[in-house]
Amino acid sequence: MKVIGPYFIENGKLQIRDKNLMQGSNFVYEVLRIIDSVPLYWSDHFNRLVASAGRMQLPVLFSAESLKMEVCSLLEANGLTHTNLLIVLDPRGWCRAYTLETHYPELRVYQEGISVQTVEITRSDPQAKVMKPSQRTLVDGLLATTGMYELLLVNSAGHITEGSRSNVFFVCGNELVTAPESVVLVGITRQYVLHICSTLGLVICEKALTIPEAKLADAAFITGTTPKVMPIRYLNGQQFNHKHPKLLQIMEVYDLYLRDYIANNRRL
Repeated sequence: MKVIGPYFIENGKLQIRDKNLMQGSNFVYEVLRIIDSVPLYWSDHFNRLVASAGRMQLPVLFSAESLKMEVCSLLEANGLTHTNLLIVLDPRGWCRAYTLETHYPELRVYQEGISVQTVEITRSDPQAKVMKPSQRTLVDGLLATTGMYELLLVNSAGHITEGSRSNVFFVCGNELVTAPESVVLVGITRQYVLHICSTLGLVICEKALTIPEAKLADAAFITGTTPKVMPIRYLNGQQFNHKHPKLLQIMEVYDLYLRDYIANNRRL
């Protein structure tokens, strides 16, 4: 993650950025997307930050509203309206917020679909969003050498759980299959996509698939802060229908929901 902008927030104060990115193996963090100066799904991200801090026994010494006001000040100071935001909490309860350099997928990537590959990695506590520099370095290296857009994690039981920075879904007939909450980091976008799919009449099946089972799916996609809903075209070389009607409908409805959220939460 590359920090941008001359300012950052440290314990509620706007400061000139003269320090390196605060990170460590026991640091809790959140990354959220800013569109038109609106922090997307603020309450959801804050609640997950608090939950992760609780699992790591870290104190949270600020409120959602106070942090949101500080974040808005940071965006204004750095002159940014479209970016990703990083919030980091260290074992002392110190909180910092940074704006990040982010490259959002172009339209053609959504149209063409992405290639993903599986890798055997089991997260020790997937429900806590905690910095693990060694694992991130390993994944980033694999992404660079393979040219994949994302890596799907396979646990010791041989089940696909999630992406290295996303959640993964499979469309199987009228079912939408995704790994259960107990084995994944419950993504914010994942929650909204599950709600949308329920309203579209899809049957939600929380089950972790093996690689052979996943390859039998009609379509597949990942969700996340940066990619939103991104169709998978190839999984380990196996081709999926990246223009499956149900998948295109999910993408369309999610984008409409996102636009409504931004319109309803824009600062007056």
